[in-house]
Amino acid sequence: MSKAKVRPALAADIDAVCQLLHEQMNRRLLPERWRRITSYGWLAEKPDFGRVVDDGGKIVGFVGSVYADREIAGRPERIVSMSSWYLDKAYRGQGVARLALQGAVQEIRRLGGGVIESYPEEVANRKASSVFLWNGEITMFEREGFKRDRRIGKHAWVVTKRARKTA
Repeated sequence: MSKAKVRPALAADIDAVCQLLHEQMNRRLLPERWRRITSYGWLAEKPDFGRVVDDGGKIVGFVGSVYADREIAGRPERIVSMSSWYLDKAYRGQGVARLALQGAVQEIRRLGGGVIESYPEEVANRKASSVFLWNGEITMFEREGFKRDRRIGKHAWVVTKRARKTA
């Protein structure tokens, strides 16, 4: 992993992130389409874009944080969807994705908390193609306190965690 660091994704990173996701995650989605992750229209101000993995100025990984304010059971609720996970193969299996997840949860807490959701894949006892791991492996989320909410595919789940605001 050498000098790779997990840090907040900044507005100045967005073009490089969109290019990375286009080139390495899905060439069928042009960078302009990936930009929608950070330019969604339902919140005027985006509290946080997510996390990048930066190795000496080169972005080699990303996880997006997409915020929404919803009313659930008559109460306002902040929902944060973690999306578009990508980490260069050279950095996988070293705990970098987990550091990105931990950093994202910390920032969500700092910004007031909310319900965090993600859509990982269950890979226990089977070989899974990386094409299905666009949102990570479920065990990483469970180690960080996420709970399985509902199945959304043969091996895919919605996992959730309530992040309380830090003092």
